[in-house]
This record gives sequence, structure tokens and C-alpha cells, in this order.
Amino acid sequence: MLDLYQFDQGASGPLQGELTDTQRTFLQGQLSSLETSIDNLRQIHVTNGLAFERMEVVDEQHTDTSVFLQTFIADIEDVDIAEAVTRLNNDQVALEASYQAIGSLTRLSLLDFI
Repeated sequence: MLDLYQFDQGASGPLQGELTDTQRTFLQGQLSSLETSIDNLRQIHVTNGLAFERMEVVDEQHTDTSVFLQTFIADIEDVDIAEAVTRLNNDQVALEASYQAIGSLTRLSLLDFI
């Protein structure tokens, strides 16, 4: 735009009425420069749009992670001690029972079935 203004104010100006060959050549050069600038702006616009979309996805992932971690921490901090001990004892009994079952399976032989 500044080049157009300076050309219009300069020795080859003003740009009005019927154009000279010099003015026509200058304007065609400026038109191709303007088209290139518009294409560059479109590419930048697309790049910004893609970056914004990615930022929204990452923001949503961070929000989901934050909610998960808050729930996870609350489950640890707000634990009922009696319930936790009961669960631990039940898990321990189940583990011991599975060990006994595996131990009895390893002692089996074909003679036990004959």
C-alpha cells in the first residue's frame, strides 16, 4: 500500500484517468505482489487455525487429567481406614487361597485319578 501511495505521489503519478504503460506495468507488479501476500496470509490463517485446534485438544486433555488426578487423590486422602483394612484382609485371604490351589495342582499326578 505504501508503494502505491509513493508511486501515485511520485513522478509517474497520479494514478487516475487513462494509465500509461509505466503505470500499468507497476500496477500489474503490485497486483501479483498483493496476490502473493494474500496467499501467504491464507497459509498463516490455516496454520493458526490448526494450532488453535491442537491447543483446544491439549486443553481438554489437561482438564480431563486434572479431574482424574483430583479424584485419584481424593480416593487416597478420604479413605475409610476400617474399610481399607477389611479389603486388605480379604485380598490377603484370596491370595493365600490361590497359592493353596496352585500348590495342590502341582502335587497332582495321574495316580490320583486311577
